[in-house]
Amino acid sequence: MQEALYKREVAMKEKFDLEAISHFLRETLATNPQVDGVNISRLPVEGQWHMRRSDYPNMIQNSKWVLDYRGRGSEFMLTHDMSDKRIVVIRAKWLERDKFELMSVSIGYAARTQMP
Repeated sequence: MQEALYKREVAMKEKFDLEAISHFLRETLATNPQVDGVNISRLPVEGQWHMRRSDYPNMIQNSKWVLDYRGRGSEFMLTHDMSDKRIVVIRAKWLERDKFELMSVSIGYAARTQMP
């Protein structure tokens, strides 16, 4: 199981320059500090990108950010769960391994179910 997780992580790191993704993410937060009345400018982008066993094959995480690339052509999402059930959604296009185009930044609501 650990070997499969390692292979998936290597594949994501080959596809995306994760340092460039972190830079793109910081730049996006700086240039879009308020979205739908929510201050997103101080959301942390820190640490190394890594996969968890529970992640889908095309998802990799950095602190609370998730890079989700599920084979949607050149499009991918960066999402961040906030403590109040809201979620920041950044949609972008992958132009080159280390170049990206911002499509949108929005606030949504995370669908969560609670067990009694």
